[in-house]
Amino acid sequence: MKKIIFKTQFVIASLLLVMIVNAQTVTTTDQVFSGPDFGTTVLVPINSSDISSNYGNIIIATIPLDFDINVLTYVGYTNLNASFPPLNISVTPNGSAGELQFNIEDQAFVGFAWPDGKILDIQFTFLGGQTTINLKDVEFLDEFFTSYYPPMVDGSVEGYTTLTGSNGDWDAASTWTGYLGGATQPGLGHDVTISDGTSTTVTVDANGTCNSLTVNAGGQLTLNSGISLSVATDLLVKSGSGGNGSFINSGGTLNVTGTTSVQSYVTAGQWHGISSPVTGLTANDLYLGGSPNVWLKSYNESDDTYTSITELSQSLGNMEGWMTWIASGNQTYTFTGDFRTGPVSRSVTHSGNGFNFVGNPFTSAIDWDAASGWTRTNVNNATYVYNNGTWASYISSVGSNGGSQYIAMNQGFFVQASAAGSLAMTSSVCVHNAVTFKNQMDAGQIIRLELTDADLTDETVIRIIDGATTIFDGNLDAHKFFSFNTEYPQIFSTANDFMSINSLPEANEAIGLDVSGADGNSMTISVTEALDFDNLYLKDELTGQVTNLKVEDYTFTYNADISNRFNLFFSITDVTETPENDIMIFAYDQTIQVNLEGFNQTNISVYNLLGQEIATVNANANQVLIPIFNSGYYVVKVADGNRVSTQKVFIK
Repeated sequence: MKKIIFKTQFVIASLLLVMIVNAQTVTTTDQVFSGPDFGTTVLVPINSSDISSNYGNIIIATIPLDFDINVLTYVGYTNLNASFPPLNISVTPNGSAGELQFNIEDQAFVGFAWPDGKILDIQFTFLGGQTTINLKDVEFLDEFFTSYYPPMVDGSVEGYTTLTGSNGDWDAASTWTGYLGGATQPGLGHDVTISDGTSTTVTVDANGTCNSLTVNAGGQLTLNSGISLSVATDLLVKSGSGGNGSFINSGGTLNVTGTTSVQSYVTAGQWHGISSPVTGLTANDLYLGGSPNVWLKSYNESDDTYTSITELSQSLGNMEGWMTWIASGNQTYTFTGDFRTGPVSRSVTHSGNGFNFVGNPFTSAIDWDAASGWTRTNVNNATYVYNNGTWASYISSVGSNGGSQYIAMNQGFFVQASAAGSLAMTSSVCVHNAVTFKNQMDAGQIIRLELTDADLTDETVIRIIDGATTIFDGNLDAHKFFSFNTEYPQIFSTANDFMSINSLPEANEAIGLDVSGADGNSMTISVTEALDFDNLYLKDELTGQVTNLKVEDYTFTYNADISNRFNLFFSITDVTETPENDIMIFAYDQTIQVNLEGFNQTNISVYNLLGQEIATVNANANQVLIPIFNSGYYVVKVADGNRVSTQKVFIK
C-alpha cells in the first residue's frame, strides 16, 4: 500500500483488513495529521468491507496485531462504528508488549450484518519513526459457528521530525531544538542535523540512534570511544564555499543502514591537491561525467614530474595525494564509501628529491603537531599545501603563505622523506578545525618577508631559535616548493638548496635571499612580521642599495639572469663592514660573475654537479667573469690560502 512521508507533519497510513474473497474491492484511507508532534495521541483506523455479503451474519471477530513499541505506545480505542449493535469488546494481551488482540462479540449472540467501513480507531502515543502494524490470523465466526479467515493488508505508521544541535552532548535534551513537544534527545523518529556551532561540537557520549544524520558545513560531530551510534538511513557530511562539516570517530561503533557520504566543495579554474576522504574511490568519482572537464594528475617522486590519469578505474587509494583541475563552474563532490577510523599508512620513497604527495584520509581536519597518532619513519617535519598559485609550507609552529599545522579534510599535501620510509596516522590526529590558513607564530623570533608583483604575493620566513643550525634540519627547516607558474613571484632563503622557512641560531651576520618570477617586472619586498627586531637591512647586491625594511619597502626590477641577489642584515655595521666571507657570486647571461672585496690573490674553481672541475681562474681583480655555455647548476669555489667560500649558482 502507499506510504506518505511528510517532514513537518506525520503521516499515519491506515490499517486495512481485507475482509473479502473472490477479488472484492480493497480500499485504503490515509490519515494526514496536520499538527501533532511526537508524544501526542494519533488514531489508526481498522477498516473492513463486504463481510456479511460473503460470510453471513457475524457473532464474533478476533483481530490480532503487533507493532514496534519504540514507535507506538498503545493507549486504547475509540470511534466504534455506529452501525454496530451492542457489542462486548476486550483487548488482550497488554499493548505495552507490542501485541494486541481485539475481541469483538455480539452481546445478543444471534449474529448481525457486519457493516462496511471503519470498525474502530486504535489510540496510540506516536513516538516517531516507522513501524508496520502486522495483522495476524484475523478470524470471523458466523451465526452457524463457521470460521472464516479473510485476506489481510498490513498498515504502517511513519513520521519524522528534524532535530538540530550545534553544541553539547547527544543524550542531553537541551542540546536539541525543533521538537514542538519540548526538548528531547534523538531517536529513530528523528532526522538529525548538526549545524554550524561556531567552533562548538556535538559529542555522542552515550549509545544513540536516529533516522538520518546530516553534519552541515561548519558543523562538528564526535563519536566517543566505546560508544555506538546507529543511523537507520543515511549519514552525510556536507561541504560548501564557507567550509566543511567535520565528523570524528574516536573509536566508537558507527552503524549506518544506508550510505555514508562526505562532500567536498572545489573551485574551478585552478589546481587543487585532493585526497580520498572515504574508502573505495576511483578517478571516476572525480570525473563529473565529463561535463565540465576534469583533469587529474599523480606526482612522481623519482623525477619531480606529474602524470595525467586517463583511466577512470584508477584507484584514489588511501592517504594518496592527487592534483585535480575543474574546467568551469565550482563543484560540490559527494563521495560515498566507508569512513576510515585508522590506522592508515603508506610508504614514502627517496629515489629522487624525496618529496611524496600524501593526503588526509579522514572526514575531519588533522593536526600535524598532534601529541599522538603519528608515526613518521624517515619523514621530515615540514608539510606543503598548494594554495592559490603558490605553496603554503609549515614546520614546527611556523608557516609561510598561510601554512598551518591543521590540514583540511580531503586535502592532498607534500612531505619530504630523508630516506625510504613510511607515514602512518590514527584517528588521534583528527581535530575539528576550519583550517582558515591563518597562523599564530609563537615559536622563536619570526621575520616574515613578502614579495609582491601586482596582485600576486609570496612569503618566506626566517626564524631565530635556540637549537637551530645553519645546515638543513628536517625538524626546523622547510625547503622551498616553487609554483607551477614560473612567472609567479617567489622569495626564498638561498641556503641549503633554497628554503621557504629558514631556522637559524642567534648569531648571523647575513642571510642570503633571492627571488624569481616574470623577467622585467617591478617587484616589492616588505616585512610583514618582525616584532622582535628594531632594524632589518636588505642589501641589493646588484645595485648596492641598502633599505631598512622596518622603515620602508624596497621596490626593484626583477632580472631573471641575476641570482643570489639579496642579503638580509640585522645591523647597519654588518652591512657596511666587510664580513670575512664577503664574496658575491651571480649567474648572469651565461656568465658567472664573482665580486671580491678584501681578498688578494685568489683561485676560483667551477664544478658541475658531478664534481667535475670545468673551469679554474687565478685572479687578483675585484670582479671576475667566467663564461659558462651549458645551462644547469654549478658550484663555485673561491680560496685565497686563508679562507674558502663555496656557492651554488644556476645558468639558464
